[in-house]
Amino acid sequence: MAPVVELREHRPGDEDAIVAWAASPAVTRYLTFGPMDVGQVDSWLADVIAQADEVPRRDWTFAATADGQLAGCVVVSTDSAEHRRAEVGFAIAPEHWRRGIASRAVGLAVTKALGELGLHRLWAVCDPNNIGSQRVLESAGFVREGRLRDDLRLDGVWRDSLVYGVLRDDL
Repeated sequence: MAPVVELREHRPGDEDAIVAWAASPAVTRYLTFGPMDVGQVDSWLADVIAQADEVPRRDWTFAATADGQLAGCVVVSTDSAEHRRAEVGFAIAPEHWRRGIASRAVGLAVTKALGELGLHRLWAVCDPNNIGSQRVLESAGFVREGRLRDDLRLDGVWRDSLVYGVLRDDL
């Protein structure tokens, strides 16, 4: 039976579950930050909780839950309010991989962002070697739009990024 996947705001007490994915080299391998320690997670969570009170709100970092258990997060970060455009990112704890949780969580975020939040376009990037993230994005309705060569310099190495996008009219 497939787990019930939901999105909610992060809250105090989420720290231990966040450390489970944020401290994992397997999870952060393709992200722009390396594994986080407990102090970094505490600071990150405080910032994320504070986002909810910002007016106007430009960023949403949702806790993704599977059967009520925090499994990861999905971020919707506005890069242009004028053009109603935001970037989407996600991270899921390894014990929740290959169960469809990321695809459903990102899909819920897409529906919320392009519906309730009134955005017009969402975009995401992922490493060409990250096949799992490519599948998640495509499953959530994103279309591969291109490749940015030498887009990121991580750990002293230039890396390409695949660009994905989804429009409100695509839903």
